[in-house]
Amino acid sequence: RLIKVPFVGMPVEIDQLGRGKITKLIGKNALVAVDVLDGRQIEWPVSSIKPILVKDQVRFDTVVQPRVPVKTVKNDKISTLNRALESLRFGLVPEQYIEELTLGIEELNTWAQTCFARIMFNPRCGFEVNGPYGTGKSHTLALIRYLARKKGLLTARVEVDGQNVSLSNPAPLLYSLWNSLAENDLESENPLLNLYVKVIKRGNIPTSVINEDYDRIQNNIETIHTLMRTGYLDKYTHVVDAVISSSNEFTGRQAVKIITTEPNLDRSQIKLDNMIGHRVKERPYDFIESLAGHAMLAKLAGYKGLVVTIDEFETEHKDKKNLVRVE
Repeated sequence: RLIKVPFVGMPVEIDQLGRGKITKLIGKNALVAVDVLDGRQIEWPVSSIKPILVKDQVRFDTVVQPRVPVKTVKNDKISTLNRALESLRFGLVPEQYIEELTLGIEELNTWAQTCFARIMFNPRCGFEVNGPYGTGKSHTLALIRYLARKKGLLTARVEVDGQNVSLSNPAPLLYSLWNSLAENDLESENPLLNLYVKVIKRGNIPTSVINEDYDRIQNNIETIHTLMRTGYLDKYTHVVDAVISSSNEFTGRQAVKIITTEPNLDRSQIKLDNMIGHRVKERPYDFIESLAGHAMLAKLAGYKGLVVTIDEFETEHKDKKNLVRVE
């Protein structure tokens, strides 16, 4: 059995809560975005988190351990219901039950469809869902994403707490945002990279995506296309995805240096760019450019557009004594 040293972005599983992804390491604990809790992040001891190996790929920080029997859940339905109850305990409704457990869904659906119609006419528009604490804002946003996907729109979401994820630091925000694309029909471990691949396979490689002067997305999509043609994309999936999704694991330069060790690739063929640049004053523009550019990619991949929800949320911190809720 392979026990992996935890790292940001690592897919994991927590007993009773199910699968999620590590978003931050805090000493002996990790902040985990739990799938069944609609991405709600929970601080959990690393020792109680089970890593999930993906496609038998082994990172350099893995350690071989003796095989230990693994308990299996015999009844998938019971497991699903247990996770649904856990989700409800945190004030969230699992998507498979969202229509049945939403009061006033007809009215909300009518409003949402009006919003979607405006998006089709003018994709650069925004809407606000507001109200006092506990009135169902997060639930409403979840319903909007659910209805948007049924409409053929690509959805992404991010929850900001002003600490671990904040609008003032757009790179971690984008990383959380693009990993949520897995809620769509995209490959779960590298959803943003999968979006690029869908665009390429449809033959929709644009000459320019969003910026005629220096187009980061264009450079990235051309590099991914090159790696697909040369058969190296599978080998460097983790490196490429880390850069394009704004992970802090690799810079664009580091990724290019790693990839161009291949004898039949040179630096002129490989151009990978982090979406957020080094100049602090330009980072808000980089953030908007990333959103707008990937909205264009969503259409090129066959979706009707991109719907992004940004939610303020509470982080659950677990210590030895109790769970402390922090607004």
